[in-house]
Amino acid sequence: MITCVKEAPSGEILVGTQQGLYILQGAFVTALTMKDGLPNDGVISISVDGADGIWVGTKAGGLDRIVNHKVVRTPSGAGLPAFQLYSVLDDQNGMLWMGSTRGVLKVSRAQLHDWSEGKRKTLDVAVLGKSDGMRSSECGGLSQPPAARIKDGSLWFATAKGFAHANPTQIVEPPPPASPRVSGLTIDRN
Repeated sequence: MITCVKEAPSGEILVGTQQGLYILQGAFVTALTMKDGLPNDGVISISVDGADGIWVGTKAGGLDRIVNHKVVRTPSGAGLPAFQLYSVLDDQNGMLWMGSTRGVLKVSRAQLHDWSEGKRKTLDVAVLGKSDGMRSSECGGLSQPPAARIKDGSLWFATAKGFAHANPTQIVEPPPPASPRVSGLTIDRN
């Protein structure tokens, strides 16, 4: 059964199925399965980011990058939770937003690319859910497409209880916590 289809920047057609990922280029077909490094043959999402990175989500959870028809697995130990990912959106501001079974994950596209190229060991990931104002943390399932980036730059995610949206250009990140410093010293000799 075909679960998703996406065109790669190279013009190849990427086809996700319950039996793996198939890459079609003219008359040639390349199959990527668990034997080739996918954590599960059930592909549930295929996305292409603004830097032409190809990302695949499987039933096993987590995110895999496809580079030259090879699977580069992102282990949960790197900081990306092993949630099933139904969508990956590039906000065009350097961040990837992922709709998962447990909320929306946000991570730097550059960090993901650096990790997949062996230049980084961990990822800084924000997980957004009910405590951030979402009515439901479950993004995905039968909704198609499960997420979209629209003309004004806002991101929309289908959830189990409606939708969640954010406009990354209008989000003000909180400042880092202040560093403690000693401003004076008093000695009590009693």
